[in-house]
Amino acid sequence: MANRSMLLNFVSIGAVLAAGPAIAAPPTTAPAPAAHTTVEETSLGTVAGYDAPRNIAMDTDANHVAFVGVRDKEQFVVLDGKSGPPFDQVMAESLEFSPKGSHLGYLVQTATETLPVIDGKPGKGYYSIAHNRIFWSADGKRTAYAAQFQNGGGAMIVDGVEGTHYDAADIPLFSFDSLHLAYIARRGKSQCIVLDGKEQKFYDAVGHVTFSPNSKHLTYEAIVNGKAMLVMDGQEGKAYDLIEIGPGFSSDGARLVAVVAQAGKLLIVVNGRESAPFDALLRGDFILSPDGKHIAYAVKQANQQFVINDGVSLPAFDHIGAYSLVFSPDSKRLAYEAGDAGPGHEYVVVDGVKGKNCDGVLSGTPFFSPDSKRVAYGARRKTANNKNATQFVIDGVEGKLYEDQPPLREGEKARPGVELPAYQMFSPDSRHFAYRAFSAERPIAVIDSVESPPAEAIGPIVFSPDNKHWAYLHVRDDKTYLVLDGTEVAGPYNPLSPRMVVLFDDATTLHVIATRKDEFLRVKVKINP
Repeated sequence: MANRSMLLNFVSIGAVLAAGPAIAAPPTTAPAPAAHTTVEETSLGTVAGYDAPRNIAMDTDANHVAFVGVRDKEQFVVLDGKSGPPFDQVMAESLEFSPKGSHLGYLVQTATETLPVIDGKPGKGYYSIAHNRIFWSADGKRTAYAAQFQNGGGAMIVDGVEGTHYDAADIPLFSFDSLHLAYIARRGKSQCIVLDGKEQKFYDAVGHVTFSPNSKHLTYEAIVNGKAMLVMDGQEGKAYDLIEIGPGFSSDGARLVAVVAQAGKLLIVVNGRESAPFDALLRGDFILSPDGKHIAYAVKQANQQFVINDGVSLPAFDHIGAYSLVFSPDSKRLAYEAGDAGPGHEYVVVDGVKGKNCDGVLSGTPFFSPDSKRVAYGARRKTANNKNATQFVIDGVEGKLYEDQPPLREGEKARPGVELPAYQMFSPDSRHFAYRAFSAERPIAVIDSVESPPAEAIGPIVFSPDNKHWAYLHVRDDKTYLVLDGTEVAGPYNPLSPRMVVLFDDATTLHVIATRKDEFLRVKVKINP
């Protein structure tokens, strides 16, 4: 799974700053509050009657909830309050909704075998199932899992159908359109890719498998006699000492990109064409623009570090911030963190222009607004009383400084005074900006510079699709309330958990799954005219 996750990130990464349109001035007031709301609570079942419920799972749209319950020494998966069939042991970590949320799968362990259960129906049992997981296609309609046999060997089970037997079969990967499936198979000491049930060429080893975004092409890394090559649609590329990153496709599928090592140097290979060699690629700083037409990365040469954007070297610094490169959504602009030796010499570089000096840049920043016209980042500075603090800088305008917080546990670092971005913090129209901060060591919500009252905890802040409303969950007196436009409109509920995220269904409707005592509730709030 590590390879698969890396490649999915590699394909979807995007955004760099190069000349863009004029910056819009930030608004001075937050959106107007909603005058009237209607709250509807629908029960999604209760944990009452079950011993020690485990692994509570919610679908991505926050409409369904499932958990593993124990009663009279039997284990059940309970979906929206309804118990599934009883088993001796449900593998709680395997409980997972399909991407669209309409299906639920998990694994069951008996005395002799592991059984997949999909939508409450047990399938054929096997000695074990790799990764203790059922893999779903993007449309949520297909499944795959790697079965292992008691006497050795295994097979990929695709949509319930057992495939060819190999010494081992693993790492299933569905194409983005859900129509194709590739996996790694081993026979003896050799490995191959199996695509839609058909064996490709065998090599010493294969890996880093990925589909193009349009699902028409498949690429992977192949190892022969200690050398690594890129293979796309069965065509072998040049052999290198090592493939450091990739292979992966640009978002438009027109570019096959990889970072390779050769003779102690690194090169960027795009559709077989090699860049000039360099000493080292900086950690996390290799990105493709959203439109797939631009590539930016940060390298180290001698004692300097610099960004290369579409083959053009930008000014050098003592260091470039790890994982800081970002393209704007329209792919025309690039931003990143850079710094020179000595304290107070950190910058955010936007469109090639250095921002004001600061002591440090908040991890996860900079980032752009949806319209690509605005950019924000967190800057670390000293307060007037010489305490460490953090502020957001938006379009070059410095916001309020919030003092950094004590660490949660001994040995950890202090926490920034403004919290790391959990979601895109601009509204859909790019006019409003929201974030969480700390005041007197208590969390607050800040909407267009307007602060909420302090709370015991505050969840992620979300905007409505029409940009007129904003909502989040906060905790007061150990109870959770849903806050809409600065006003508590629903609650109280049990204390806030990471699974509780507010979602807008449309401009006037939002919902969240919350709990009250032992009961799960789908809380729907309607904003009335």
